[in-house]
Amino acid sequence: MTIKNKLTALLGAITVAAVAITGCGKAPATTTDTNTEQIAQERGDAPIPDGTYLAAFDTDSSMFHVNETCDGKGILTVENGYMTIHLVMPSKNVLNLYSGLAEDAQKEGAELIEPTTETVTYSDGLEEEVFAFDVPVPYLDQEFDLALIGKKEKWYDHKVKVSNPESADAAEETQSGENSTDLVTVGEPDIILMDESADGEYLIDVTLTGGSGKATIESPTKLVVKDGAYTATITWSSPHYDYMIVDGTKYEPVNTEGNSVFEIPVSALDTDITVIADTTAMSTPHEIEYVLNFQSNTLKSSNLTGELDLRYADQFSVVFYEGGYAHIHIADGADYVLVPEGAADSDLGLKNPVLIHQPVDNIYLAASSAMDFFVTLNSLDSLGTCSTSSEDYTIAEARSAIEAGDIKYVGKYSAPDYETILSTGCNLAVESTMITHSPDIKEQLEGLGIPVLVEHSSYESSPMGRLEWIKLYGVLLGEQAAAQDFFSREEAKILEIQDDLAKETATGLDKPTVAFFYVSTNGYVNVRKPGDYISAMIETAGGEYALSDITDDTENALSTMNIDWEEFYKQAINADIIIYNTTTTGDLYSKQDLLEKNPLFADFKAYQEDRVYCTSADMFQKSSSMADVIVDMYRVINQKEEDKLSYIYKLETGN
Repeated sequence: MTIKNKLTALLGAITVAAVAITGCGKAPATTTDTNTEQIAQERGDAPIPDGTYLAAFDTDSSMFHVNETCDGKGILTVENGYMTIHLVMPSKNVLNLYSGLAEDAQKEGAELIEPTTETVTYSDGLEEEVFAFDVPVPYLDQEFDLALIGKKEKWYDHKVKVSNPESADAAEETQSGENSTDLVTVGEPDIILMDESADGEYLIDVTLTGGSGKATIESPTKLVVKDGAYTATITWSSPHYDYMIVDGTKYEPVNTEGNSVFEIPVSALDTDITVIADTTAMSTPHEIEYVLNFQSNTLKSSNLTGELDLRYADQFSVVFYEGGYAHIHIADGADYVLVPEGAADSDLGLKNPVLIHQPVDNIYLAASSAMDFFVTLNSLDSLGTCSTSSEDYTIAEARSAIEAGDIKYVGKYSAPDYETILSTGCNLAVESTMITHSPDIKEQLEGLGIPVLVEHSSYESSPMGRLEWIKLYGVLLGEQAAAQDFFSREEAKILEIQDDLAKETATGLDKPTVAFFYVSTNGYVNVRKPGDYISAMIETAGGEYALSDITDDTENALSTMNIDWEEFYKQAINADIIIYNTTTTGDLYSKQDLLEKNPLFADFKAYQEDRVYCTSADMFQKSSSMADVIVDMYRVINQKEEDKLSYIYKLETGN
């Protein structure tokens, strides 16, 4: 139904009713009780002539709005200088309104605005009974207080404004399809309670408590309503949950790869629901008690068309909406709306999301680990500037583009050349988590009108989770199919390794242990923290991280830590394999080079058995090579086809 038709139908179908105020049954135009006289004194004479108008009705919350058939408007009646607006609600969830503050609405004798019941007809022909209210309007184009109470029996304060009154005759002449609103709404949320939700798919925030506190679940999550039954999707931060128990019934995962996903019944909102989840992450399975709570005030209907398939990554998610919009959520809490080229801006019902407009080009890239994804997606032309110089890149394509001036180097991330960034027409800045050390830089970029996305791939504990970030760049760059195809090919390499390892597990042999490290210039040894993605790569390749027993007393988010030589010697001397990380200290070519770092390496089992390796200088910058590095590790650990290594090489035995 067009906007004109909606407004015409609204004017023709609705008979403006008198305001039914508790203790007074008179119409607002003739009411003379004390409360109405006080309102009249506050507003004075109406600034427009008596008559019937369509007027915009705006509130301070997307959760409080008029019915979608009304296009954000209400019928404003002016009679004898008094103004009243007729508001048709989306449902029957708002029980009363009050002209004033919530605290006053709860006082004895407070005169509440009672609802009337009306039937609205939607564009698909569906009819629904909803509540409507007639609200006194003290003035136009200025905010005033209007409190509401819903079925949860709690009063909420709101600021509302009535503006842009248009006479009924003028509304009839409005051209079909015209809309003066700049921000459209796609999937705008409505306050929906359990007994009022229609069949469909919704999003809802859910909290998790209990256990050790380390486990998390995705929020918001999907809630499906069908025939009065509610089913929630619970996606854990770990792949090690093999069943859940809810109300005595056992539920198994609905997926076979990636983090564990369950579909469970929801008996109530805003209520603690105790569930059991069995984890296999420990030496023996353990049932752990958790508490879920689904927040009704976040429940929103959606025009979802799908979600980005993520099997490993848990630091971002993407949900797709009608019209080509996408909601990108980063685990630090940031929300972004990707707006299709030529489409109107929309917040998708989210609270203050950052808008990113397609096509995304002239990007300022201050996350060097992401450069290889742009190369892989053949999208270097989407970059305008970067914070890493050509000599600091080991990626040939990136070096060439920077040296040719196709991508301009604008200085370190902590002191970028804003003028150059702006001159390129930049419409997105991609920062690494290092920006948290220089928050003023992010604020400055945002102040210049450049949206900033802080990429968190380094926080992924799974190596394939890191690689899966290429899917996010695929969404941003319009290369989603290419990103999915690439990831599927890389995943196939890992699945092949896992198949081979499953056959070898039957032998019952212990897994070879692997130490991954480098020696710093001050003599400390830099090692990966247990549970880091490098140690996960070693385990995926069929090995065991040799330093899994070290303890981390630091409280930082770094994936590495420094330990003294004595501790390293104790932990790694019996490692079957040692892999030296050369990306920081430079290449090693022989075992003798390693002895120059510390002669005591000669005592190590791996040294004596000639199983000493190094990483290539470009291993960490080649983010798209994650699967190939795991394949290299598999070959090293299992001593297979070492002549085909790409990112790891064996140290020569000579000088």
